[in-house]
Amino acid sequence: FPFTARVPRFYFDYKFTSGSASFDDTWQVDVMLTRWNTTTSSRDIIARIIKQGRFTDGTWQTFSYPFTYFSAASPDSCFIIVNSSINAGPSTSTILNVDNFAMQAPTGIAATGTHNKDVSIYPNPVRSDATITYDLKKDSKVTINIIDITGKTISSYNFEKTAGVQQEKINLENLKPGIYFYEIKTADDMRTGKFTISK
Repeated sequence: FPFTARVPRFYFDYKFTSGSASFDDTWQVDVMLTRWNTTTSSRDIIARIIKQGRFTDGTWQTFSYPFTYFSAASPDSCFIIVNSSINAGPSTSTILNVDNFAMQAPTGIAATGTHNKDVSIYPNPVRSDATITYDLKKDSKVTINIIDITGKTISSYNFEKTAGVQQEKINLENLKPGIYFYEIKTADDMRTGKFTISK
């Protein structure tokens, strides 16, 4: 899902329920903050956490660990990969329960929920119409995508814009209540933010 903050720490609650076929069952949660590299046409891993556990983690526990950063760049996406059995020949009835995924907020994130100081959405929460404001450094084609919490693009808007501060009014009244992201793509940049639909 779109995510642009250099957060210091990641949290989640977990409980592992092992099956009866093997006592060697092991689970893993892999969290990666990444950024698209236009030069190599691939994703760079900006920061990463890998948490592994064993069948003995049978009661609810909270995992809290700082990210290890490999780059000074900011991410544009977060990937969370959950695997309940990473050993060969694991029990087929193994279950990994996870809950309350959370990122520690870095200093300076705006109350509107956007992670880019030159991008904002108003009002937030949104009931019907919303105005997205952003700064365009140079003339460019602009695409604004509205993305749901699963990463699915709900709608897209395309514009031809000149450099300067831009404001786009879009109608979101057909969206169900919940959390969404907006993604602003230009010729050489991508910025994202988060908003809530409230009816």
